[in-house]
Amino acid sequence: TPLLVRQIDLSGKELAAIGGEISGKGGVALLANRSEPATVLLMSGTERVNAGEIIGQVCSLLGGKGGGSRTMAQGGGPEVQQVDLALKVGRERILEALRG
Repeated sequence: TPLLVRQIDLSGKELAAIGGEISGKGGVALLANRSEPATVLLMSGTERVNAGEIIGQVCSLLGGKGGGSRTMAQGGGPEVQQVDLALKVGRERILEALRG
């Protein structure tokens, strides 16, 4: 399963385009930027990873909220200094889900 977890300083729309490429191939993409507030996007092309469940935990680390469907979820938060930690935790949750 292709997996991309990265902080990229692009707009939410551009992050969604990148995420769509990965999820369209059956992969999972967790992308964030450091805008004020930070934007986080999680797109899943596999049944094993529920984007809507994972995004809430990731965004809570940024002092914010997130939500969405099994295949696409987004959110963010004001604590941009926590982006690296949020991505690390999100990556761990995704890998756990992929392992089943």
